[in-house]
Amino acid sequence: MHHLKVQAKKILRSTERYTRTDMLYLARSGFWSLFSQGIGSLSSFLVVLLLANILPKEIFGEYRFILSLLPLLVVFTLPGVATTLMRSVARGNIVNLPEIARTKMRWSLMGSIAALIAAGYYWYNGNAVLAGALLMAAASLPFVETFFIYASYYKGKQDFKTAAIYESISRVFQASVIILAALISRNILVLVGAFFLGQIIARFFFYRKTVSNIESQSEIDAAAQESADDTIEYGKHLSLVTVMNTVTNNMDKLLVGHFLGPTMLAVYYIALTIPKNIVLFFNVIPRVAFPKFSQKIWDSREYARILRKLSLMGLGLLIPAGIYALLVPSVLPVLFHMYGASVSAAVILAALIVVSPLNAMTMQILQARKFVKKIVLVQSISVIVFTILFLLTHAVSGASGAALSLVASELTVLGVSLIFIR
Repeated sequence: MHHLKVQAKKILRSTERYTRTDMLYLARSGFWSLFSQGIGSLSSFLVVLLLANILPKEIFGEYRFILSLLPLLVVFTLPGVATTLMRSVARGNIVNLPEIARTKMRWSLMGSIAALIAAGYYWYNGNAVLAGALLMAAASLPFVETFFIYASYYKGKQDFKTAAIYESISRVFQASVIILAALISRNILVLVGAFFLGQIIARFFFYRKTVSNIESQSEIDAAAQESADDTIEYGKHLSLVTVMNTVTNNMDKLLVGHFLGPTMLAVYYIALTIPKNIVLFFNVIPRVAFPKFSQKIWDSREYARILRKLSLMGLGLLIPAGIYALLVPSVLPVLFHMYGASVSAAVILAALIVVSPLNAMTMQILQARKFVKKIVLVQSISVIVFTILFLLTHAVSGASGAALSLVASELTVLGVSLIFIR
């Protein structure tokens, strides 16, 4: 066994001449990130598979519209702190997790107030379902994202094994709660409540476990407080980036649901489900690379290395994208027997398997270099391009028009990002 490990290390080291990358680090860290992503994607896919096949299209589309609306409230919880915490830990700073958690909770109260106002609006206009979902969001918001900071702490320490195990257990637990709720009731509010409950219970458990493993609150000194303040301050700036990222990631579903209705949103979402999960697998590479990016000194030679790596990565991603495009017309109707109309959009979205991981890589570089304004500009361009193209094509093309608009916006983002990272 030891001999096999030694041989594997030699092979990985020998490939570094061509990849210009620490392949041993990537393999060790990437394994656990892939493990976590695999468990998460499988759990998420099983939930979608079950709900799409037992709920009418209109109900499933309405459920997905609600879940696409809820992330917009998360922007009040300083989501950028997750990235800055990871960066701070990677650079060797001492961090005060409880103080960071309290700050995130305080800021999240603004999101809860916004959710309550929106709930009142929808209740007044006769949409009791959306009003009820927003009430649940108002109560859950201070806890959902706050407790998840434990994952950023472990990733900053490059302890991807612990982060992967904790995240995997959390995702399986949440999926189990949702599946159990779906088997008991077809009510949308029950499903939304299960979505929140599963997240909060699992994340709180591992947050408390992480805090107890670091050091007690009485042992946190002034250096830790200073580090926490720096993490939060940069996190506030980076949260603006996360606002745009959240809008970008959910704009397509919100626009499809608003202009084309919940049934067409269900068709579009099923077309998006498989390629998005494949993309999440490949996005493991940028996430693993972020701590390394945070430690680099960027110059023209480093930019040349990055271009080479992105080129190799893009060529490699053409293979799974091509295989998916060939297989999806046969596979998708078998898995989702009511969604044959999703096939054309699903084929178009195969392009995301190539483009989205490259965008994730460039975005991690921009974040590591603290190019906040450029990141906001990139995200703004993405939203504008998608919105314009969708509004021009949705009446004629439906879900396929939304798919083309999404691919075009991702390609635009890639081009702009490559200019900015230079």
